[in-house]
Amino acid sequence: MLKQLEGARLGIFIFLGTILLILAIFLLGSKEKLFTNTIEIKAYFDQIEGLKSGAPVRLSGYDIGSVSSVSFANDASAKVEVKMRIVNDLKHLIRIDSEA
Repeated sequence: MLKQLEGARLGIFIFLGTILLILAIFLLGSKEKLFTNTIEIKAYFDQIEGLKSGAPVRLSGYDIGSVSSVSFANDASAKVEVKMRIVNDLKHLIRIDSEA
């Protein structure tokens, strides 16, 4: 009887461990550049033509980050607000007056 309980405990332990591992893979797998320091930059555009969250942000052909969200601006300007996550080490390359 005691051996059956040990087998059941082991089975439950392995099952729960597997479930936690699968959840961790899904949660961490959706994060891009998980262990890289990033900054968030907002930009406003009149039109974006199919831009989606997760799209790469490029500077001179190099990937420097990704689009984190696309939404309408809160004011009445009818512009689209694009939030981008940029690698912190490359922020010195982006000027205030930059244009896309």
